[in-house]
Amino acid sequence: MEYSMQAAERRDMGMDPKFERFKEITSELHRLIGIDQIALADDQDGRWITDFVLDDVDVGITYSSVDNPDKAHLLCIFGEVEEFERCEAMLALMRLNFRLALAGNASFSINPVTNQVVLMASIDVERVDSQSILNSLVRLSEQAHSWRTGHFLDLATSGEDAYSLCSSGMRA
Repeated sequence: MEYSMQAAERRDMGMDPKFERFKEITSELHRLIGIDQIALADDQDGRWITDFVLDDVDVGITYSSVDNPDKAHLLCIFGEVEEFERCEAMLALMRLNFRLALAGNASFSINPVTNQVVLMASIDVERVDSQSILNSLVRLSEQAHSWRTGHFLDLATSGEDAYSLCSSGMRA
């Protein structure tokens, strides 16, 4: 716990270069999408999130200098699954998770509070820029729209490279 306290203190004093990079990336991202002021929320446990709506899809970026200071995580809310489709949809998402695990940077999950399907993708805060993040979030929102129409993604059964689902040229 002592390390966590030190990391949080460095962050609060503006001495954490990776947190400063995260703020820089999110500020530039907000500028690219036309949001005037960056809105970062702190969950009081050292985790920061900024979220917004992109083409009617809730997306966000989260960062923790305590849990994993090298990575930020893109979040895309795919939505809820109707109860009568839940087993089949979850099975398709688990198969897709297998492919995503091979790519090494993303996975589907269920938010335990909202029961919504969420795609989370890891990115290296030192190696990405705001344009590549925006490109990835646009791609994810397109996939979320596709998924919402029938709770399945074409690439779950096609041969499409799983890495392309959450990538627009950025490497984790």
